[in-house]
This record gives sequence, C-alpha cells and structure tokens, in this order.
Amino acid sequence: MSTEIFYDRAFIRVGDRFVPLVNHGSSNTYQHNCSTGRDVREKNWNVLNWKRWNQLLFSADEIRELARDYDLSNQSSGCSGLSRYVIFKAGEFECWIINGMRHAYTVEEYVSFGNSPYILDDSAANSNDKKFYPFSTEGEFLDLLEKLKGSRELSVKFENRREVYRPVKKRAQRTRPDYRGLQEYFVLSHEHSVNKVCYFSSISPWKIRFVFDPHSSYVRSFPSEQKAQKYLDQYPKRLEGFQVEKIVNTPESQASIILLNTSTLKARKEA
Repeated sequence: MSTEIFYDRAFIRVGDRFVPLVNHGSSNTYQHNCSTGRDVREKNWNVLNWKRWNQLLFSADEIRELARDYDLSNQSSGCSGLSRYVIFKAGEFECWIINGMRHAYTVEEYVSFGNSPYILDDSAANSNDKKFYPFSTEGEFLDLLEKLKGSRELSVKFENRREVYRPVKKRAQRTRPDYRGLQEYFVLSHEHSVNKVCYFSSISPWKIRFVFDPHSSYVRSFPSEQKAQKYLDQYPKRLEGFQVEKIVNTPESQASIILLNTSTLKARKEA
C-alpha cells in the first residue's frame, strides 16, 4: 500500500499569516537523480490547501482548522506519516502541521538562506501550460497573489524540490565553572603510580581525562566537598579509586593540598 510521506515543513510567514508549505511524496513513486544516476523516492514542495486549491495564505486559526481536516482524513485512510513505516496516529498529523508555524521564516529570510521560491499556477487543463512565477520578497509575493486571484489551482515551491536551506544553528558552548580562585576548593585525585598522583579533568563515554598538575586549568574544581563527593557518586565504577581532596590557596605559596583521606596522606609521606 502506498504511503504519503511528509519529510519536512517550511512555513512562510507573511505578516500575521502563513503559507503552510511542506515537502512530501509517495512511498511508491521514484524520481531519477541525475547526479548519482539512481532512482530515489519522490519529494516535492506543496502548500497544504486541500479543498482550498487557490488559497496560499492562511491565518493561524485557518491553519488549525486545516490541520484538523488533514488529521481526520488521515484517521480514515491511515496513509500519511513521517516514513513508510511510521504512520501518523490520531492527533499527530494535526500537531505536526500546527507546529510548522513555530518554525516559519519570512520570504526574505528563506531567500537569504539560499532558497529560490516560486508560485506554480496549475490551473491550465494541459500540464504543459503550467506557469511559474518566482519571487524573492514579501512584496513581490503579495503582488503575484493579487495578479493570480482568478487562478483555479495554486501552490508554492522551492527550486530545490528535495530540501530547504536553513541557517546552521551552533550549539552554545558551555563553560565549566572554575573555582580555583577561591580560598579553598576541591578536586578529585587518584594514585596513578608510586609518588605520582593524577587529578580528574573530564569524563566521556570513551575515556576519563586527567592531568598531573593539581593547579592546571584543566582540572575540574568544585566549590565544596559535598559537591565533589556528589559528582564522584554519580560515576562510582568509572571513577573508582578517585577521592576528594581540598586545595587551599595561601599567601605564602600558590596553593597547598590537603588530603581529606588521612590514610592516603600517610601513605604518601611514607613513600
């Protein structure tokens, strides 16, 4: 059975209204990819304007009404989903459409990202008589809507029918708090070898990083013994052998280390 797969949304914001543009295609229909020489599943951009074939702009309330219609239709057919094997359940298609308004961009923004939008007038009986109207600003788009008022069937598309270009969002880098400037702070240490101690730096799924200088900026520091111990307790197996140490900044020297485990202190002195 054929499934209509909805791959992406690219709603266009025009004032307080939206063009509900989506990328979709049939699971049983393929297109030839000239660059790879392979056949791939079809993807096309179209406006969700079922029953309103010549309408492109919708208010937020109209989008919600439209979303409900599409969802009810899918509940009857069960033929729409995010993949061939993931069909929208009751209410999911409605939410998917409505949430498209949250990620809408203006015409100018889409163009600045590298997209080339156009209106397709598919009113002609002969498919060879389709008319294409490119636009790059909101003003041009509204002028075209005025010009195409009498058209029977309209849609909006991007020149790249398989994807839409958006700005790459970079993750904000998290800076780890550094407590080495306090009069006293705490670190995690481990007996690496005889007369050699390592200090915990960071942990990842693959390995634990440590350094041998307790004053290094790479050492993970904690403002209290409780917080250091709490972190230690989060990874009891991976940080096995590590213990909490207190480092005290003194006027006489850069810092002095106070071992909270007296047995370890005695062992180090004897060594």
